[in-house]
Amino acid sequence: KGNFKEALLIFQKEELLATSSAEKPQTIRNQGNILIEQGQTNQAITTYLRSLEFANLSNDKFTIAATLNNIAYVYRQQAKYEEAISYLLKAIKLGEEINNQNLLGSIHNQIALIQYNRKIYHDAQKYATQALNYYNKLDDKQGKAISYTIIGGCYSEKGDMLNASKYIKEAYQLNIALGDKRQIASSAQNLAEIELKNKNYRNALTYSNIGVNGLKEINVVINLIGAYITRAKIYIATKDFKQAEEDLKLAFALSKSGNYKAQEKRSIETLALLKAAEGNHAEAFETIIKANSLNDSLLNEVNSKQINELRTKYEKKKKQ
Repeated sequence: KGNFKEALLIFQKEELLATSSAEKPQTIRNQGNILIEQGQTNQAITTYLRSLEFANLSNDKFTIAATLNNIAYVYRQQAKYEEAISYLLKAIKLGEEINNQNLLGSIHNQIALIQYNRKIYHDAQKYATQALNYYNKLDDKQGKAISYTIIGGCYSEKGDMLNASKYIKEAYQLNIALGDKRQIASSAQNLAEIELKNKNYRNALTYSNIGVNGLKEINVVINLIGAYITRAKIYIATKDFKQAEEDLKLAFALSKSGNYKAQEKRSIETLALLKAAEGNHAEAFETIIKANSLNDSLLNEVNSKQINELRTKYEKKKKQ
């Protein structure tokens, strides 16, 4: 329901009441889940590592795998893709050992999102479809909604707006049925991006406002950054440059405070679009140079090579 403050207090009380190492890992992991939603990345990592210690003591394979998945989530948001993949490969191994379909779906969606961020859309779609297969077996609507969103995003990036809209609207309706405030807002945000690409600016702004307001209400920082950037693009398209600049200032500040490098890069790139739209081409050029410099540290050749090597080693071991 987005009441993170109250949820965190309850989990902290639960941890105090836990009398054995077997009882502690899950409630500590849930605390980490709340911290990451609030953009407290360093505290989240520390909390997840504490959960991992207790899970290892009790040999709780599910919580070990789930916590590895959570740590990978944080590294993915920080654009540390090699670290994220290394944790995910360990999590997949454990997920397969205990045959937990839900966990395997979540891990495959994570890998899909890493490949999406690296702009390898065919690979991202493949992993999201694998995740969807797991979730269909369980009729897990929440998991299916995430997979639909990723697949829709891949179609959008490939220019197939018809299929993009189809999958993301499917996700939106599932999230409304679930009453999941965070995912309703995120789906609205995704629909705003599609309407923006289709130049339906009025619809785009309507969905964008739903997304921004919903994410502000529950304070999901990482998603809120993306929502501000999308709304800024809508304002640029409609020549409301003042509002665009306000949203980009907010996006950039949140990216810096949470150490979200990929979002920081997107904020800078969108600022370059704004400067160009205003006719300030010299400043636009300087801004895009800054974005490209940051991009080099995120998507360099060595990073891509190491990720591919890790995946090849895992698939080879799995065959053996």
